[in-house]
Amino acid sequence: MGDKDISALYTTDAVLLKKAINDVLWDDEAGMYRDNESSSLHPQDGNSMAILFNITQSQEQNKAVSKGLTQFWTDIGPLSPELNDTIIPFVGGFEVTY
Repeated sequence: MGDKDISALYTTDAVLLKKAINDVLWDDEAGMYRDNESSSLHPQDGNSMAILFNITQSQEQNKAVSKGLTQFWTDIGPLSPELNDTIIPFVGGFEVTY
């Protein structure tokens, strides 16, 4: 605690990591983050947490992710994009609509 040099290094690393995540995983067409570089999957947990952990770069991205997450909603809980026809209620607590 109180080590300004380490703090500066961590801050620089965080900025570089945020940029890399957005450069590699942001899918402009879908308005959501991909699961990995070669995937077309847009996971609910990763996208919800991108907003919570300040990975998004703008309010427009926040709104796009929130809108994208609604495609999984049903009357009894969100469907898993990874498991067809499977309700996964745990991630619903992370979903934030702007």
